[in-house]
Amino acid sequence: MPNSLPALHKTFIPWDFFQADPTQGYSLLPFHFIPLDDSRYVLTNLAGEFLVVPHEVLHQLVLKRLSMDSQYYLRLKSQHFLAGADSSICLELLAAKYRTKQMPLSEFTSLHIFVPTLRCNNRCVYCQASRQGPTKPGYDMKWEDAERAINFTFRSPARFLKVEFQGGEPLLAFPLIKQVVGKVEEINKTDARNVEFVICSNLSLVSD
Repeated sequence: MPNSLPALHKTFIPWDFFQADPTQGYSLLPFHFIPLDDSRYVLTNLAGEFLVVPHEVLHQLVLKRLSMDSQYYLRLKSQHFLAGADSSICLELLAAKYRTKQMPLSEFTSLHIFVPTLRCNNRCVYCQASRQGPTKPGYDMKWEDAERAINFTFRSPARFLKVEFQGGEPLLAFPLIKQVVGKVEEINKTDARNVEFVICSNLSLVSD
């Protein structure tokens, strides 16, 4: 990378540097860049777009020397890395894409994991859970804790809720699972969410 570019991203640059330059015809939109190899960089932006460019193209882009006749200029403009001085539509499109990308955050979380027990009837070497023996006492969730977790689940503004049972082997505490499912369904009669239940199980305890 030429000597002038490192100085650009290691120091604060005046605000007017990022504004449209009538002589160059474009302004920079927010983006990040990292080296891919000795000659190319990966550019990413707020819209989730990415583009691989030669290091010289990045240098010309940042210094606002990139020709508007360049194929890279057209791709960078269409993918919201720069905005032409002749239109505000680039900023409007970037804002719309950014809002869409961040939309799930407005609903907080839809996934709620319940661990009815840490007991398990297997000793899988790859398991990440802090498993306990299948008959070991003191490692099951109490109903009052499960009920508080259910109430917390319905505090989420999400329209879609997923209640997932993990463990241990959750089927070792199947009575508690039935209680939780029953309570969730009871509350949902008036709450009217789209609720899905999932059990993460080794299935070894499933009976007819």
